[in-house]
Amino acid sequence: RSVSHRGRNPFSPTEGKTFKDECAMWVEASRLALANGGDASLVRRVELPWQGLLDVAAVVGMPEEMFTQAMHIVYNGSDAGVDSLMTELGVRGLKREDIQALLKARTDFQL
Repeated sequence: RSVSHRGRNPFSPTEGKTFKDECAMWVEASRLALANGGDASLVRRVELPWQGLLDVAAVVGMPEEMFTQAMHIVYNGSDAGVDSLMTELGVRGLKREDIQALLKARTDFQL
């Protein structure tokens, strides 16, 4: 939630990618912590508690070359187009309105 409310300090494309990479590292650190002496069945599901954060990170960390097309799809495209884009990014649980707010959290946002 705090990502979409950054307000005056939007993410640059580089900061978005860094945020996305850091989120992936949190998931991997969790996986390793559970694998070392933990229940092996939990390791397969370790990303579930992180999924909301991973979804946000996928949107704000989107590559620059995809960003303009993504803005067009999310603001003007069909629901099927948005679903296809989110599948491509690995996003599972965001609504169109959430995605729009996250796109606005990037410095390169322009309609």
